[in-house]
Amino acid sequence: MSNRYGGADVIARRAWVAVQRIGTRTVILRRGDTTLAAQPGVVVLTSKGTGQASERRGEASRVAQNRAELWGLPTLNVQAGDRLTEGGTAYVVVFVRPDRTAATVADLETR
Repeated sequence: MSNRYGGADVIARRAWVAVQRIGTRTVILRRGDTTLAAQPGVVVLTSKGTGQASERRGEASRVAQNRAELWGLPTLNVQAGDRLTEGGTAYVVVFVRPDRTAATVADLETR
């Protein structure tokens, strides 16, 4: 099996990494007023998730934009705008990466 994201060996390696990251953990997503059933997934902090703060023009307050990723199986039911809470931190899905061959990876931001 091969696609534009890599050959079978690359896809198999990515699937293995995803399964190792997820393990037996689950996430519960909220979409609008609906809470979805628990699904295998894990929140992984990215290198940008160091708590860097950015100041918005015209506002006196500083707003932290922590970044993280949601890793799940290829069948993970996730959309931009979905919300979840992990370890007391509230996240919103800002982008779901289109390649779901080996895993689903979604970019998260704190709100």
